[in-house]
Amino acid sequence: SDFTDETAGAFDTLFATNHKFYGFMDRFLNVPVATSNGGLIDVALKNTAKVAGGKLGTHAHLFMLAGENAAMQSGPIGGELDITFAKKIVDKVKLVVGASAFVDMGDYAERSDGSSKDKTFHDWVWVMLDINTAG
Repeated sequence: SDFTDETAGAFDTLFATNHKFYGFMDRFLNVPVATSNGGLIDVALKNTAKVAGGKLGTHAHLFMLAGENAAMQSGPIGGELDITFAKKIVDKVKLVVGASAFVDMGDYAERSDGSSKDKTFHDWVWVMLDINTAG
């Protein structure tokens, strides 16, 4: 909170790569704000396999606060599962579909995004056409 001292309480990148590190649900776009300055630990297990002429990706995340946050919370924040399938349609064009689910955990479920504790499960499905015009 004091920008004149040499103490850092959180790390935030200028141009984040959140999907690569924090899952596809975009629950942590601004880590210091999303965690009430508690910091974020992401324990992730990722796998990619060739299936039906395409690539199947599965990512499982367990998110935890790195320390106690401003709301005196600590421990697990939630878990996320991301599943994607990408398949080449024609040269330089591929179709990508995905599904993600996030479950809030512990006391954090009450305050994670302003929603009530009754809404602890979040999900979405998406479809993307990836056109590579390079080269």
